[in-house]
Amino acid sequence: MEAKLAQSLAALREETGVQMVVVTLPRLELYGGAGMRIDDYATALFTAWGIGDADRDDGLLMLVVTESSEARFALGAGYDPVYDERAARVLSTAVLPEFRAGR
Repeated sequence: MEAKLAQSLAALREETGVQMVVVTLPRLELYGGAGMRIDDYATALFTAWGIGDADRDDGLLMLVVTESSEARFALGAGYDPVYDERAARVLSTAVLPEFRAGR
């Protein structure tokens, strides 16, 4: 599964120039996120790692917290605000149902 995901992310980068990073953590607390909301942690991680092209500000980060069955996207500021809604829809309709079902 991890190899397939790495290939998909590499293909995305090659075909579009967009860098996407997927991070899975068991709990935020184990990685300096004690007391933080998942969206705040995702944004902080996105910024700290400098994901995406600096000029286009078009990076994507998907953060998955396994023990709490949560996931969030952090998007670069180069995206129109409509993409925040689209990312949320992808999470709610495709990612989270599968994740919560143990897949």
